[in-house]
Order: sequence, then structure tokens, then C-alpha cells
Amino acid sequence: MIVGINLCGAITDEAKQTDNLIISYFNTIAIKQPGYSFVFITDDGFKNSAANIKNTSIIRIDPRPKNIFFRKFRFDRKLEKIVKKKQIDLLISLGEVCSLRSEIPQLLLINNLPVHKRAARQFLQKAKRIMTISNFLKKEIVNRYKLAEEKIEVIYQSIDKRYAPVSFEEKEKTKQKYTEGKEYFLYAGEIGPDKNLINLLKAFSFFKKRQKSNMQLIVMTNNLTSSEFQESLQTYKYREEVKLLIDLPIEEQTKILASAYAFVSPSLYEVFPENIIAAMHCEVPVIANDMEVIKEICENSVVYTNTNNYEAIADKMMLLFKDEKKRNELIAKGIKQALQYSDDKTADLLWQSIIKTTPA
Repeated sequence: MIVGINLCGAITDEAKQTDNLIISYFNTIAIKQPGYSFVFITDDGFKNSAANIKNTSIIRIDPRPKNIFFRKFRFDRKLEKIVKKKQIDLLISLGEVCSLRSEIPQLLLINNLPVHKRAARQFLQKAKRIMTISNFLKKEIVNRYKLAEEKIEVIYQSIDKRYAPVSFEEKEKTKQKYTEGKEYFLYAGEIGPDKNLINLLKAFSFFKKRQKSNMQLIVMTNNLTSSEFQESLQTYKYREEVKLLIDLPIEEQTKILASAYAFVSPSLYEVFPENIIAAMHCEVPVIANDMEVIKEICENSVVYTNTNNYEAIADKMMLLFKDEKKRNELIAKGIKQALQYSDDKTADLLWQSIIKTTPA
């Protein structure tokens, strides 16, 4: 059997190219399944260990169009030519777009709710099988597109292996570099209205007034798209104790995460809380919003709170600040929970889904 993996548009961050999780999963599968062939189709000149695996090959095509209708044309024309030329038996694509003309089975890997509802409906109906990263997202897709539940499988993703604990010495160096040697709470992720960071600032103010400590707050993001948060920081009473870090190399991000006193996630909407899993991999305790998807993924390994209420967030910050035993218990639970999300486990589940999708 020949499996085609359409990666077009998937490789966007040069720093993460060699460690792209999707590629890692398929590399693992290819090594474990030497009797099958895997064709990576990409619009980016990524370098990957797939090139060194005998049963894999890489085909490059023109960059993916931004317009979903031109993307549809590419699926129906260019990719279809590759499918026929390479005699591909199964085509796997990232996102909600697949070929409406192809007669071979197609598998979609979806890690977010499709943006183009009307266009996505026909693609989701055409795909033989769909995989999502949480039961929460599965329910969202089923309800929005009226799909049969058995058509969608949940395969939890893993986390970049570079997220790992660091030594005491490394923690001290990191704190010295960013917070003058002081402990800090950390938020890492996107900045936008549903991330609820204004409430995080209010919670930090409440914490500072109550505790009178030199604790700092770091907000770390890869791209700053919200001016509201920056404007709030300019007039924020404790702005000198808040550090906004933007677009740091992944190696630096992992050190900052692993050196945090606690990770705080006030987000109001997530489909898979990967930053929380990363924190647990780094042996950092987590305060998170009490919502369905986080309970599904994290179970009892985080401290839950109502992040619509900034005082409730502050109460949990004070709890971890004052109760070292509780903090250590959370770290231990987080380490155990994080073990559920590994490359090998995800790759095995993905392979099982591939087998179910292919013709007998």
C-alpha cells in the first residue's frame, strides 16, 4: 500500500520544521511499517529525517493558495495527478480540505474547528474518516456538520520533545535573565479575547495586593495580534513586574516554561490544551479554567478555577504560593498525566486509523 501525506501549508515555522509533530508521527509509522510506502507532498523545502527512511519519498509542489476555492482546485487537479502518478492508495490531508474528485479513500487530520463552514461541509462529507485531537472538538464538529460520530476518531497529539525539565542551575540562570532572579507565574500561548489575559492581569494585581511578594508575571507568545493587551499593560499598576516576551526561539521558550513557579491558563476556549501538557512535561504546576476539554485531557493533574472571576484565579495563585506540598503534589500528578501524550502512542493510534480507512 502507498500512503500519501499532504503537508501543504503545514510547515510554517522554520524553527519547528525538523520537529514538526505530524512529520514525526509518520516517520515513526514508516519505520515500523517497512512493507508500506509513504509519499510526503509539500509546498515547503523542509528538511526532514524522512529523506533517510527507505520507504519514504518527498514531492514538492507550488505553495498552497490562501483562498480555499483555489485550494480546492489544487486538490482536484494537481494533487490528483500526483495520486495517479504515484499510485497512491490513501491520501491523508491536514485541515478540512480534500479532493472532491478523487476516488481513493481520504483521511483528514483536523486540529481545530473549520473556519469556512459552508465549504468545509462538502469536504468533511467526502472524507472517509476524520481524526481530531479531543472529544470536545469531535463533539463540536459532529454538532456543527451533522456527521456520524463513528466517522470521527479522537487521537490525542503529543508535545514537542524539547519541552522537558531543566536543572536548578538552568532555572536560576533563566530567572536572572528575565526577572532579576525572582520567581514568576507564566502564561504562554496566543493573545486574543478568548485567552482572557485581562482577567489574568487583574488576578495578578489581586495576588500582589494580598501577598506583598516580589513574584513576577511573564506573558510569552509567538505573535502579538491583540493591541488591547498591550494598551492594558501601559496603564497597569504592576507593569514593571510583567514581562511580555514575543517570538523567542523554541529552545528559549522551553527554558522559560521549565523555570516557572506555576503556569496559569485563563483561556475561555481551547480544543486541545497543548501548552498545559507542555508545562506538565516541564514539571511545572498548572492553574487552568474549569472547562470540559481541560478536564478531558488533564483530569486531576491541574488546579481548576473559574477564570471568568479574577479573584478566583488569584486565590489559586495564592494557594500554590503558600502551599508547597500542594504544589509538589500537582507536579507529581502532572508528570504522570503527561506520559499519556507521546509520539509513539499517537503514531500507533494514527496507524490503526489508517488501516481502518484503507480498502480491504
